[in-house]
Amino acid sequence: MMDPITTERMTELTMEALERIAFIIVDPIDEETHEEAVVQSPLSRFSTISFDGPVNGQLILATSDLFVQNMISSMIGEESGEINAAVEGQDALNELANILAGSVLLELGGKTHPFNLQVPQSASSQHFAEMTSASTVCRLLGDDEPLSILCNVTENVASDAA
Repeated sequence: MMDPITTERMTELTMEALERIAFIIVDPIDEETHEEAVVQSPLSRFSTISFDGPVNGQLILATSDLFVQNMISSMIGEESGEINAAVEGQDALNELANILAGSVLLELGGKTHPFNLQVPQSASSQHFAEMTSASTVCRLLGDDEPLSILCNVTENVASDAA
């Protein structure tokens, strides 16, 4: 099996993506700090994206409405108060999921191994809760708003048999 994505590497990939697309600086935080942040700003936006190839995997992103409002604001140059997170927030979070999944695939050997990447889609808090035992858990804080990324990569048994 290919080397898994570590929490440290997932954190780096996320930090790079947010700096590149939205000029947002986030910091890694521990579970306790994350839980405190979630009390202040509940996780209300969820996105998931799956891939398969030599390994199968899934990413789930979870964050607050204010985080996605701030992200969109930085991307398009509008005040965050003018952004409707219910309408535009999901698209922005899905795009971040797509960017991160592409980065993960490159880390997993996507330059030399073919992968199929699914379209990112909205997920539920239940879906997020079901995956909390993911192999990689990344917790970040940006402008006091939480962002969680769960990444699970498993061996593709069919790929190994071929």
